[in-house]
Amino acid sequence: MAISDLISGALATLRGVAGVTVTYTRGIHSVDLTATLGASRIEMTSGDGSFTVVPARDYMVAVEALILNSVAVTPAPGDTIEEECEGKTYVYRVMDLGSEQCYQFSDFGRTQFRIHTKQISVT
Repeated sequence: MAISDLISGALATLRGVAGVTVTYTRGIHSVDLTATLGASRIEMTSGDGSFTVVPARDYMVAVEALILNSVAVTPAPGDTIEEECEGKTYVYRVMDLGSEQCYQFSDFGRTQFRIHTKQISVT
């Protein structure tokens, strides 16, 4: 068995054990997914040369599960992810992370997306 298969299997096991259910939405289409959570940091430079660090929440989801309107899609800036926690709904917007695109693959087999988001609301 290849190491990439072992990593992909471990990521799937992690989603099964520590995953949360989220709703991924683009326009009028949405899908419920199981995701594991992560975090990234965005370092932004202002005009005066000072740095601002903006925290980002990452969601790791199976590539094969991101199906909208019967079509496999890749994450895109502006899509949203909703997560319910303790009676509240947190909404996160998918966004590029500095000069990087809004997602990366988490494994060599490209079986899992790591999607970068920023919280935009809570109700």
